[in-house]
Amino acid sequence: MSKIVDNNHYRKDDNNDDDISDCSKSNLLKNDDQQNKKTNDDENRLKILRQISLPLLVAGFGMVLAGILLDHIKTSVVFINMPEIYILLPALLGLKGNLEMTMTSRLSSMANCGQLNKENRLQIFRSNIALVQCQSIVIGFAAALFALLVNLFYSSSTNMFNGYYNRSTSTIHFNHIPMLCATSIITASLTSLLLATIMILVICWTIKHDINPDNVATPIAAALGDLVTLAILYVIASIFYSIMDDWWFILVIIVIISLLLVNWLANVARSHLSTGSSLGLRCWIPMFIAMFISSISGFILSYSVIRFDDIAAYQPLMNGVGGNIAAIQASRLSSNLHMIRTFNQENSHSKLLRLVKQFDGHNLFAFLIGKDQHSLSTQTLLSVVMPFHLIFFVLLNQFNDHQHPSKYLWLFLPIYLISTFIQVLILLLITGIIIMKLWKYGHNPDDSSIPYLTAFGDLLGTILLTIAFYLYEFSVQFL
Repeated sequence: MSKIVDNNHYRKDDNNDDDISDCSKSNLLKNDDQQNKKTNDDENRLKILRQISLPLLVAGFGMVLAGILLDHIKTSVVFINMPEIYILLPALLGLKGNLEMTMTSRLSSMANCGQLNKENRLQIFRSNIALVQCQSIVIGFAAALFALLVNLFYSSSTNMFNGYYNRSTSTIHFNHIPMLCATSIITASLTSLLLATIMILVICWTIKHDINPDNVATPIAAALGDLVTLAILYVIASIFYSIMDDWWFILVIIVIISLLLVNWLANVARSHLSTGSSLGLRCWIPMFIAMFISSISGFILSYSVIRFDDIAAYQPLMNGVGGNIAAIQASRLSSNLHMIRTFNQENSHSKLLRLVKQFDGHNLFAFLIGKDQHSLSTQTLLSVVMPFHLIFFVLLNQFNDHQHPSKYLWLFLPIYLISTFIQVLILLLITGIIIMKLWKYGHNPDDSSIPYLTAFGDLLGTILLTIAFYLYEFSVQFL
């Protein structure tokens, strides 16, 4: 174990030792007594709740708007005639976990370790923007191809979705291919550029005001992610759909130029070690696995949105809030691992060993009764799930044109709230396990954990939401 923890874990940029000296160690590290006593915690439940509440509420409000938007655009011409977009949608929405939230977690760890000083800040930000642009083009292109293949396979080999394909075409036309690829690439690229810029500004603001960026930055990224992605996707898809018959070659040119830019963007990203290491195979694998998992949830959604017309409004909210909460905990755990290694050299091994053992999965529900800082944060995050979802539920039904579901809303509400609690409980359970397993076997959690968590959150949320609608439909029969 000592070999794994001490030698094989991800190494930060060793050239930044001078930058670390600028950070006050007394403000970053807590001794063991402080971690075990609530009264002396630097971050007790009240402080954690105060810092996460507003970002989570803002994030939830953004997801409510995203749900309302998806509920309206699902009847647009492009969504009706191109069912591949439903399969593509979760993968594009998941990019905020694959890219922006991962970038935010990486920058938060660097900020907590004092590596974002004024001298090297510009270079780090530039390389991070180049990295997410490179990744967004590659993942966007791969997600489009996967959506096309999945749609082609199921439209030709099964009749279980007859109602779904009757309202659309059962085959893929040639011009659908460049249209979907160009739409996915441009949507992913524009969204990543906008959100990465905003998140950099947020990180700078938290540093200036002495706020832990782990508690604030990732929820804000998620708050804007779904709504911005959906809006850009709808606009770009509508434009490209209108020209794909007569001007399809323009779409092909857009795809080719975008792919040619990947190599240049990768070279810019390699200008700094923290982002250059994120171009390795071990960082691409989680993104492609996350894309695959999200696409599966997209396939489930493509069926569920026809089986239950009301489900589209809840999908961004259910999946977004769960992934958001898991990302906060993942970012906090990852930052703490880097801080222990960076600032506490004398007994860092024992601290790392204790932290890895605590979340290695052998005692699954220890975080529900623990008194350490990570157990407190987990308990706090879990406690806000149902109250916050209740607020978002009311907002969603207040601002939308009609209630979802339209009858017996009082019956659907408890089923929905229980589903959200189960989702977050499972996600928080696997968050610690994933973070510690990645660290134990030499992977940087900042680069790899959030893609897995947001993808699992999408899949788990879509499955639980579909089950909730089935339970509601079944229960209504007895009324």
